[in-house]
Amino acid sequence: VRMNIADGNVELQFAPQAIAPQQLRLVLSHPTKAEFDKHILLLQEADGIFRGNYGEVQEGVNWLLHLYPDDREWGLQSRWSPSSSDNWIELRP
Repeated sequence: VRMNIADGNVELQFAPQAIAPQQLRLVLSHPTKAEFDKHILLLQEADGIFRGNYGEVQEGVNWLLHLYPDDREWGLQSRWSPSSSDNWIELRP
């Protein structure tokens, strides 16, 4: 799974052969302050393409990303820094 995250928007792309639900949950977890965490609903707009919006986040923070379906049957994670020039992120179990 690859995710493009920039300018307050998220685009997530599953591999073509993957079976994906109609919506996913993405949590951007602040490393030390839970009150800054963001909970984002990602809706499927095309085969394997999901989009959502997270608004603004604190710069200079290494965010922990958690992606999962509503039933939480599986989950993927990664780290992301808004100051990074690379907006494509690989999410892994």
